Amino acid sequence: MENPTQLIRSWVLQGAHAGGNARYNKLVPQDWERIQTNFVQTWREDNVSSSLDWGVHNLTYYMPDLSVINGLFLEINLPVLGGGTYKPFPGLYAIASMRFLTEGKEAYVVEPALFLRDYLESLETDEVKQFADIFLGGTTATAHARKIMVPIFLPNSPYFHRDGRESKGHGVWPCYTGTTRLEIQFTMAEAATMVRDSSQAVPASIKDECKVMIHVVNLEENDRQIYRDQRGRYSVYNRRFQELTDGWTRVDAATTLKLTEERPLGTITELVCLAIDESTGEIDDAEVELEAHVLPDLFEIRADSELIKSLDTDQKNRIELWTNGYDGNTYFSMVGRLCFAVHAAESDSQNIYTGGYNMKLASNVDIRVKFPKAVKCKVFAVQIERHGITKNGNLTASLD
Repeated sequence: MENPTQLIRSWVLQGAHAGGNARYNKLVPQDWERIQTNFVQTWREDNVSSSLDWGVHNLTYYMPDLSVINGLFLEINLPVLGGGTYKPFPGLYAIASMRFLTEGKEAYVVEPALFLRDYLESLETDEVKQFADIFLGGTTATAHARKIMVPIFLPNSPYFHRDGRESKGHGVWPCYTGTTRLEIQFTMAEAATMVRDSSQAVPASIKDECKVMIHVVNLEENDRQIYRDQRGRYSVYNRRFQELTDGWTRVDAATTLKLTEERPLGTITELVCLAIDESTGEIDDAEVELEAHVLPDLFEIRADSELIKSLDTDQKNRIELWTNGYDGNTYFSMVGRLCFAVHAAESDSQNIYTGGYNMKLASNVDIRVKFPKAVKCKVFAVQIERHGITKNGNLTASLD
């Protein structure tokens, strides 16, 4: 018969490390709790201009007169190809950019592919497949017709972040903004961007094959009045990607790319480098796919000629990713990152500030990156951006 008396008596002798705050008691059942406000979500469809097609720039869509919504999606029926294949995850490439404006003034611009690629990297492998099958047209390169639903990046969009399947969400979007209507402008990708080899075939026109799908939040009347109008009160923190390169930039093997910036604005949580392997030949920009990347073996930053942080080996770059919570999955490999926040993979997704680098004290900033093989790359500064609604109902965005 076992006798744990000696073990039990030792508990009072186990020093200061055992004196933390009690988190919970496993000997009693946990309290039954509830969400604060009940709601149910339904779908509403809305038409977009029949002019929406490949290559169209800044086509305007106005937010309809609604109360409270969870999200918006642009649904596109992709036609069957007459030859060749779509890229895997074709929904990543369909929309080049989204502009958000009120009273004709731009609040912010989003390139969906950047955020969606980062979001997909944060998922587990089976989650990537499920998300891609539902929203982005699947994970494999085929020619068949399919439906994609590209998220529209309202300030409450979870796809600004690396949350994985976060169930708590980022709140709702309060649609009532007085006499001011939210305007969204879509710039669509060229048809050639959707396929692996445009010389074989490109998708036909998608005119009259698009609509906006709206996930409506239905509430009791008293709650609906509270959540529909948040003018002067709405505020949320998101990320912004500021590109430091000028489009895709060719870098030969063992050659250092030097970027001299005049102080990127705001608080920077990390620098990100997307690099595509070109060791077997140059790749046209339209043919770039965002799943596989080459890690740098040098990634460093200097301010006014002073070395601030340097990852000067392949191993240091990999350790930087591991210690900051980046681990990738079967579909999306990790990209190079120079982190200024603590555990930067979660620095923006938990509503907790965990550090960053504000470069306002420097006159200029010098960023250097080098690769073990020839690549084409883009470098971005990831900034903390605050989105809000003014008392007049205008959407605002500012760097913090």
